[in-house]
Amino acid sequence: MALSITDTLATQLAVTLAAQLGSPVSSPTGGFLYLYSGTVPLTAAAAVTGTKLAKIGVNTVPATAPAVCHFDQPTTPTLYKAAAETWSSGTSATGVIASGTATFYRYCAGTSDDGMAADSGTNIRIQGTVGTTGTDLILPSTTITVGTAVPIGTFQYNEPQAA
Repeated sequence: MALSITDTLATQLAVTLAAQLGSPVSSPTGGFLYLYSGTVPLTAAAAVTGTKLAKIGVNTVPATAPAVCHFDQPTTPTLYKAAAETWSSGTSATGVIASGTATFYRYCAGTSDDGMAADSGTNIRIQGTVGTTGTDLILPSTTITVGTAVPIGTFQYNEPQAA
């Protein structure tokens, strides 16, 4: 028999997670989406062995550093990027950190965790793969270049319901 939970429970878990990650948009909490190159770590708690390429946040002025991202309040088991926000790295050196090929991402709650080090049990992270098709985060191109903004049109996380 496969493990499963009801939609109601999955939605409640999504609401709780969204509150930790930055929801609603008016919340002072939030986080950043980081893009990395290299081998995808086995878990979101493991240290990164690749290179941090970009820091994605709320950015409407390309030459400035991004601000924290938020999620819309969930009404289903899926978290969505806040529709009112423009998520981008911008073009500053704090947004696009290095050139390379993005292979995975981490959304890190708060402002002090950049996802590089192993988690000691205090950080809240979501990790997924990056590509142009068939991955957790779809980008127009996985080639990240210093000085070129990386926009994120859509971002979602689905709360698991069944195994």
